[in-house]
Amino acid sequence: MLVFGHDETCLAWLEQRWPVGRRPDIVPGIVDQDGVLRGALPLWQENLWTWEAGAYSEGAITTRVARQFFSCVFVELAADRLQLKTQRSNKIMRKLLPKMGFTFECTAKSYYGDGDDALCFAMTPTTCRWIKRHEISTQST
Repeated sequence: MLVFGHDETCLAWLEQRWPVGRRPDIVPGIVDQDGVLRGALPLWQENLWTWEAGAYSEGAITTRVARQFFSCVFVELAADRLQLKTQRSNKIMRKLLPKMGFTFECTAKSYYGDGDDALCFAMTPTTCRWIKRHEISTQST
């Protein structure tokens, strides 16, 4: 299940496992059935319309979590665009992101400073299959 309102706890947990870099604006956590934190999905607001996401999970991203996350981004935050970058060397994410509905947009050369490129993916509310159309139509009313 996705949990909100525990940004500091989720960020501290995440920083022990993954190099976060700049501080996220929101850090939803993923808890298992016992309430144990098993993942985090940090979000950075890039501008008025675009949010960037990161993802770290210990096998805890379920269909329910994905639906909750995309509803948060596109309905509650009213994002027009969600973007995500992954290292070219991260084969798991390179395959997973298109399956989740993200569209490949470009390559950022040597983005990570170690010669490894970033592959840039994005999604919009109208291309997101994780939320219902009536959910996004309410954001502009």
